[in-house]
Amino acid sequence: MKGLCKLLKRRRTIVWKSACSLPVLLSAFLSVAASASPLNKEIIFAYPPQGYPPYIITADGDGPPTGIVADAFSQISRETGYKVVFRQYPDRRSQILLQRGKIDAIAFAREWVQSPDDYRWTKPLLEVADHLIFDSHRVIKHADIQSLRGKMIGTMVAFIYPSFENAFNTQSITRTDAPAFKNLFLMLKSGRVDAVLLDERVAGWYIAQSPDLRPDDFAIRKPGFDAVGYRIMMPTLTPLGWEGFIEKYDKKLDQWKSNGRLQALISRYAIKLKQATRDGEDGS
Repeated sequence: MKGLCKLLKRRRTIVWKSACSLPVLLSAFLSVAASASPLNKEIIFAYPPQGYPPYIITADGDGPPTGIVADAFSQISRETGYKVVFRQYPDRRSQILLQRGKIDAIAFAREWVQSPDDYRWTKPLLEVADHLIFDSHRVIKHADIQSLRGKMIGTMVAFIYPSFENAFNTQSITRTDAPAFKNLFLMLKSGRVDAVLLDERVAGWYIAQSPDLRPDDFAIRKPGFDAVGYRIMMPTLTPLGWEGFIEKYDKKLDQWKSNGRLQALISRYAIKLKQATRDGEDGS
């Protein structure tokens, strides 16, 4: 996967210009040092108004977001002595603010940025990938790209699916775009498409939140395609950067992974889908 489309611009190639001189960098640092910086141990985390469930779930009122990424980052940061302040910004605005050092963190992946080394990155919280999801009564046997030739696949508008791009471009597999995640499942149930491509946790969340959808109506094929590590992206500040925080954060994250805390948090939000077995039958 390459990005978050309208939610997090996760599937578009993103080009962010770097500051061109030391004075510009110093100016950016001085303008934010009083509000959010490694000095006062406050981290401004930006997220889109729509969120990205179940990773970032926007609160109904004025409260902070919840979700796998929001909860984990906030709690781990607090355990390392930092406070996270959540702010809503449109996606492109967040990208500009991060580049300028006006905000401090965005949930992203290195693979979704053209010049990832221009930024600071934590270790991955978890892995995200595109999975083929079928109507449980119409599972395609041996569902690799070759066996999908001539089929119709539900996709999200403006999303890029690297493993499928050649097949989509040559139209050996027909791409059928939807404007929203729930539309993918409606297309699948109605038979308009033979399968959809979607991250398994996102799929489980939207199915669970929709009264007219049932988890048993769908089957997921594993492993997924184009897996990436979902991380926290932070700016490079001069003369003071976030390296010290990231080192502490990564150590604490390793502890969360080894003692089961991260998996327990993921389990609170993850809805398991029935797995399609290799011979095309539904598995448990």
